[in-house]
Amino acid sequence: MPITKRHLVSKAFELTGLSTYEFDISPAQYINSVQSMDYMVGGFESNGIRISYPISTDIDQDIDATLDIPFIAIEAIIYNLAIRLGVVYGKQLSPDLKQIADDALANLHNQCGAPIPLMQYSGTLPRGQGSKPWRFSTLYNYMGKPKDPLITGPDFKEII
Repeated sequence: MPITKRHLVSKAFELTGLSTYEFDISPAQYINSVQSMDYMVGGFESNGIRISYPISTDIDQDIDATLDIPFIAIEAIIYNLAIRLGVVYGKQLSPDLKQIADDALANLHNQCGAPIPLMQYSGTLPRGQGSKPWRFSTLYNYMGKPKDPLITGPDFKEII
């Protein structure tokens, strides 16, 4: 079964207790729920979680288009959207559902989140006595210049 925005919203409605076979969910409610999901995933993106989710600002978006998102992101999206929908529709959700949503989001952040940059020392920080080379005592008294993490990598050439 292909993963679509409608499928994710339907699963979130099931978790809140408002499943489609018991309650009639109008197309406007689907659109509002998909917009809430877009806003939520936009928040994920701003926190460094990149999952290639197509965020649409158009109201007339295709909610039946197949999504190409990682499998690990599906659980985090469904459970966190269920919490948001529960708040909107006034449903009391269990603490277990909230814990699963937190765990799924933490797992997604660990797998797809931005890497933590390594700490770089200032160029004015003196080296310790044990980290100076024995030949060049005055040349290497201070730590090197900090490197910009955006331009470092295998093709990086240090600019002097």
